[in-house]
Amino acid sequence: MEKKKNLKAKIIYEGKQRKKTPILTILIAVVIIAVLATGYLSQWTYHFGGEEKNDIILVSVNGESITQTQLDEQWDSLPIVAKMQMTKDQLLEELVQETLLLQEAKKQKVIVSDAEVEQFINMQLSQMGMTYTQFEEALASQGTTADEMKSIYKKQLTVAKLFDKTIDNTLNASEEEILDYYNKNKESFYRDPQVRVRHILVAIDNKTMNETQAQERVDLILKKLESNNNSNFCEMVQNYSTDFGSVNNCGEYTFGRGQMVPEFEDASYDMKVGEVRVVKSSYGFHIIIKDADIPEGYITLNESISGVEGGQTLAQGIEQVIIEGKAQEVFDTYVNELTEKSEITYFNPLDDNSSTENIKTTKKSAELENENITESKEDLNQETPLESDENVNTAENNQSNPAES
Repeated sequence: MEKKKNLKAKIIYEGKQRKKTPILTILIAVVIIAVLATGYLSQWTYHFGGEEKNDIILVSVNGESITQTQLDEQWDSLPIVAKMQMTKDQLLEELVQETLLLQEAKKQKVIVSDAEVEQFINMQLSQMGMTYTQFEEALASQGTTADEMKSIYKKQLTVAKLFDKTIDNTLNASEEEILDYYNKNKESFYRDPQVRVRHILVAIDNKTMNETQAQERVDLILKKLESNNNSNFCEMVQNYSTDFGSVNNCGEYTFGRGQMVPEFEDASYDMKVGEVRVVKSSYGFHIIIKDADIPEGYITLNESISGVEGGQTLAQGIEQVIIEGKAQEVFDTYVNELTEKSEITYFNPLDDNSSTENIKTTKKSAELENENITESKEDLNQETPLESDENVNTAENNQSNPAES
C-alpha cells in the first residue's frame, strides 16, 4: 500500500463538517498530549543551547550557525522511540528547516505574543481536562519545564502565522475525494471484533501516590459508583482519573486485540456488558465498565471511528488525511522555495569516524542542479512513513492513553 511521509509540522484536524480549513488552524495544533505521552517534544525540533566557543559548526543557514553542541543536545533529549524513527542526519535537516522558517518569519515581521502562547496552552489543557499544575508535573517527569515548552510553542505558532500570512490559507476535501479514498482503501476499513469500555485510571507513581494510597482511592470511587448504580461514572472520571487523554469523553475507548496492555485488554474482552471490574497494570489501577461488544465488519463512512457518540466519523477521518496530504505538499513547496533562495553551507560530517577535513557545500537556487547534492538532501528529508489508513483508524484513539501498550 502506498505510504506517505509524516508531516513536518504536527497536524491535528477535528473535522466537524466538510469545509475549507485554514492552514493556520492545521499548523497551530501542537500536540501537548504527545509531549506528555512520549517525551518527544515535537515533530518540530528546537534547540535550547547556544553556540559555544570553539564549537564545531555543522551548517550555516544564511549566516546563522547550527553547531555540533546544538545537534547533540537535541539528539540526547529524544527518547529511544524517536531515535528509532530518524537518524541524526535527518534531525539536522529538521534544524535547518526550522532555522529557514524562523528567519523568514522575522523578515516578514511575524510576531507571537506571550499572551497568545498562554491562550493556546490553556485551550489545549481545557480540551484535555488537565490543570496547569498537572501539565507542569507531567513536563517535569519528562525532564523539561513549562517555560521551555512555551518557547517551543511560540516558535510553532510563529511558523503557523507565517504560513497564514504568505500562502493560500485554505484547504478542503470534497465529498468526491472522500468517497474515492474510501473505495480505493475499503479493505483497510474492515474492522475485527472490538470492545467499548470506559475506565478510571488511578496511577501509582510512588511520589504523589503509592500503591496503598491508590487502593484506598479505588475503594472510595467504587463506593461512590455503587451508591449511584454507576450513573455517576463520568463524574468520577472527571474527578479522579489520571488518564488525561480520555477524561473529556468519559474515559471511553474502543479497541481491538493487541492495542492495550494485556491486563486491561484481557479484562475488557472477558467482562460482560454492564460489568464493573478493577485490574492493575504497569500504569496503576483501572476501574473498568464495559459498554459494548462490537462485531466485525466494514466501517461505514458515517460511523464513529472511536465508537464515542458524536465522535469523529470515518468520513471526517478520511477528510483529515486528505487535508494533511495537501498541507504536506504546501509545506514542502514553501520550504523548497525558501531553500532555493537561501545560502546553506554544510561543514563537518556527522560521522565521528570520518575525516576531520571540512566538507563545504554552498547551495543557491542555480546550484541545486547538482544531482548528488539533490539526492543527498532528499534522503535526509525522508521520515518514517505512516500508512494513511492507520492515521484514520486511530485518529481519536491516539490521545494520551496510558492504557495503550
